[in-house]
Amino acid sequence: MKLFPLEFSLRLRLAMMFAAASSAMLGGIGVYLADSLYRSMIARDVEEMAGKVELVRNVIAKAATPESLKRDSHLLDQALVGHPHLHLSVESLGGVVYASSPLQIPAELRGNVFRHDQVPWRVERWTSPQGATYHFVMAEYRDRAGANRATITVAADFSEEMETLRTFRRNVIAGGAVGIVLSAILGWFIAGRGLAPLRSMADAVRQITVSRLDQRIDLAHVPAELRELAGSFNQMLAHLEEAFRRLSDFSSDLAHEMRTPVNTLLVQSQVALSKSRSPETYREILESGVEELERLSAMISDMLFLAQAEDARAALKKEPIELAPEFERIAEFYGLAAEERGISVESAGNAIVMADRLMLERALGNLLSNALRHAAPDSVVRLTAESSAGQVVVGVRNTGDRIPPDELGRVFDRFYRADKSRQRASGGTGLGLAIVQSIMELHGGTVRVESSEERGTVFSLLFPVAATARSR
Repeated sequence: MKLFPLEFSLRLRLAMMFAAASSAMLGGIGVYLADSLYRSMIARDVEEMAGKVELVRNVIAKAATPESLKRDSHLLDQALVGHPHLHLSVESLGGVVYASSPLQIPAELRGNVFRHDQVPWRVERWTSPQGATYHFVMAEYRDRAGANRATITVAADFSEEMETLRTFRRNVIAGGAVGIVLSAILGWFIAGRGLAPLRSMADAVRQITVSRLDQRIDLAHVPAELRELAGSFNQMLAHLEEAFRRLSDFSSDLAHEMRTPVNTLLVQSQVALSKSRSPETYREILESGVEELERLSAMISDMLFLAQAEDARAALKKEPIELAPEFERIAEFYGLAAEERGISVESAGNAIVMADRLMLERALGNLLSNALRHAAPDSVVRLTAESSAGQVVVGVRNTGDRIPPDELGRVFDRFYRADKSRQRASGGTGLGLAIVQSIMELHGGTVRVESSEERGTVFSLLFPVAATARSR
């Protein structure tokens, strides 16, 4: 069960919680004060009655007999001087020897009598039929021989104190109610002041637009409790800014990449229609147009794959795949293209990975196609597989031109081409390596590239141990 409805504002919630806490605190203080006052009243009565009991015991001890005590009753009267609210009675075996008033304590309450060697340390409470409240003690007197015995009863009218206590409780309740209202109002203003940094953050966030994604919340003026939230928001803005920049670059690159084949088709069509031509010429123009359309179709297909990569994670059909036979099929498929440039494709090593077969074939095909385009003529492209550090590493190596170090981090960007080894003339859509990266992310792995004059260029697919070791 929730304490407050969801539609309550945070400020109102804080004010109500502040009021609830204040009411609990004021209520606890009120109960404590009322109980302390009552206990102090009882302690005062106990002390007063215990003194009267000891005084009466001394008077009785001086009297030889109950008759002499009756004759000296003025001594007992003197014990009550200045205490009009007290009642005193002395009873012996022969009946009541002395009584300062006609007050009679009910017989059923006469069981708790303090012995002659005890000092009364507590009082009993009794409410008369008339509604008056009394505190009383009953104590025993006995001489040394044990021949003379008496019961001393001291009672005090506690009605005035009870009324004082009730008045105090009413005042505490009234003051507590006023205090709760004031604490709620105070909590409202304190919550408003405490939430001011949130309003400042909201104002700063409102200033952030698509054209101002570089704006950030200044953490120097944010309270410590909100600093983590503000830092996370700044991190999110940084991701959004980067994603928006990449999206803008992708849109620009996409328009540039698609403009070239479209313009080529348009110019060829306009030239073909400008005058009558021979069937052979029309055939050449159509063949050239088909090449551009195929390139455009491949580009659109790759773009759709990248756009659907996130949804493809749930549709992956992983199975244990042995890499050596896959290398042979890929090498055979690209064998004709390799022979045209005098390049041989070799494979070495073997391992088993858990992967989607079609996506694995596409990743290997993209890497091998890329390697054949940029490998030096009459060289060797090698496909390797090995288990290392709890993972399977699949490598594609060629000995073409080295990729500059400052461009290694961008080779997986969409439509990115290095100045020398990734020119448009070499073919491709500029999306092959980006697709490889997306496929490895879907499988929970990574792809990396290394390039040097001595070793050439190596693209490596790293499959995690969870996707390899269990499959063996």
